Amino acid sequence: DLSFNSFDGDLPRSFSSLNNLHYLYLQHNEFTGSVILLADLPLVALNIENNHFSGYVPGTFEFISELRIDGNHFQPGFKPSSSSFSRTI
Repeated sequence: DLSFNSFDGDLPRSFSSLNNLHYLYLQHNEFTGSVILLADLPLVALNIENNHFSGYVPGTFEFISELRIDGNHFQPGFKPSSSSFSRTI
């Protein structure tokens, strides 16, 4: 749980390699940029509320049962999962 800190900037690229991560709580920080690098993680809970993320929400997020993304600057809707982070590198 990394919530309610003063973390800022883009998410570290190393987050994309956390292949056993199922729960991620980053709410109430100052993170910016995209969340696409989280698209292929096996998350069942993700809370990124009240940061400064922007861009599209990855389509794979639709399958996260406990998803909280309010309070960011996302484009409306979900971006198809074919554009996920790991497939574009």
